[in-house]
Amino acid sequence: MTTDLAAQLGEMDAAWLDEMNKAMQDSGGVQLPFSALNIWAHNGKKAMAPLKSDSPVSYFGGWHIDQAKFDEMCESGDITLSPGWKLVEMQGEQDAYTVYETRIIHVAPISYRLSWLSKDGRSRTPKYDDAHSRSHIQYLCLIGAADEGQMKYLCPGVISVKGKGQTEAIKSAFAVWRKAIDANRKEMNAQRLPLFSWWMTLGTSGDQPEFVSIGSGSQTSPITPIKAVMRVDKPDAAYISKRFIGAQNFATATQLFREAHDWLNAWKESASNDFTPAAPMEEELY
Repeated sequence: MTTDLAAQLGEMDAAWLDEMNKAMQDSGGVQLPFSALNIWAHNGKKAMAPLKSDSPVSYFGGWHIDQAKFDEMCESGDITLSPGWKLVEMQGEQDAYTVYETRIIHVAPISYRLSWLSKDGRSRTPKYDDAHSRSHIQYLCLIGAADEGQMKYLCPGVISVKGKGQTEAIKSAFAVWRKAIDANRKEMNAQRLPLFSWWMTLGTSGDQPEFVSIGSGSQTSPITPIKAVMRVDKPDAAYISKRFIGAQNFATATQLFREAHDWLNAWKESASNDFTPAAPMEEELY
């Protein structure tokens, strides 16, 4: 018998467990009532190959992290662990800006919200229609960092993706992790634990970038899809149980889920001009 995960958490209310499990199965601007790090997917570009050593994400794809928010949370003591992310300067359409970058992030996904944006980005609806055809998904997560061979909690975070290609990619990445976890739940005595009970690694890996063309006709664009990153091909219970977030982090995720109720539900109503993007430089990805 591998680690008994449920025993580590003690007695839990069954109805509350059911609600937390639904959080990653069901899915607006309302602000979170706590500090959270803004992280968004960034597409690699073939033209950036010469810079792959200085800025790997620019070529391979991966994640950008709001530099100002990260520094603010460090100064306030909300972040006390260095995740080893790289500070880079990016050139926007008008001005240069700085972000932290990393090809992979470690997350425990608590819940998500999904909406559809108009082409000008000025309005959103909870369901797709011809005027709102660009998907936007945000996941509330615990963000982790590898430290001395162990995964440790860094801070709350919101990971954000716009566009059909990367939206489907990140859904598929979480589905891969879910499948691996579900296959080992019984051996871990974790049949009822919500998905945020485990650290999941998402991003890009390998020595060669994967460019996938999204769209049709003249409206196409290459993306570097976000994927589940695992060190083994067939994760067993021993591998998955080592990614258990632990009782203290489980309690933190539970509290964040409660406090984020209004934020998670805000996108269930249509809105115009009353929301802000997850990050100042959040990309418009296909």
